Amino acid sequence: MKRWGIAVVPLVIIITVIWSRIPQRIFASSHETRGLKLSQSGDAAGAMQEFQEAVKLDPSVYRYHNNLGWYLFKAGRFKEALPECQEAVRLNPKNAASLDSLGAVLSGLGRYEEAVDDCGKAVAMKGSAIHRLNYGYALYMTGRKTEGREQWSIAATMNAPESAALARRCLQQYP
Repeated sequence: MKRWGIAVVPLVIIITVIWSRIPQRIFASSHETRGLKLSQSGDAAGAMQEFQEAVKLDPSVYRYHNNLGWYLFKAGRFKEALPECQEAVRLNPKNAASLDSLGAVLSGLGRYEEAVDDCGKAVAMKGSAIHRLNYGYALYMTGRKTEGREQWSIAATMNAPESAALARRCLQQYP
């Protein structure tokens, strides 16, 4: 009986440690899911809160940082968005969305040369309309206007209505 009692204590400790870690990841994922649903319904502030909670519960997931960084960017909170986007890229440097988010934030901070690098990598990896839109803006702002307009022209023809509309607006506003 003494052996059994001695063996139970370490087992309980191990189970407690494992169990305490599992729910955080599960809860973090549910916060991300709620954040994505809120973003689709137009509740950016609610989405941002959910993404903040996901990052707090499990800071090892690049998507949580990228989502939070993107919503901070959309809210004009560029300085707060920067470390989130940098962390997303650090955790997954081959993710086009994270690179694009970082580039957009850098543009928001006026750091256009750096933005060209990150947005350019995103375009090379995926080349989506939003990536081309952000890359075009960074290029344009560094004086590479023709290249920037070329990216907007491509984005304007892609099957992504919101980004294509923004690209057409950029083509009209920036000669």
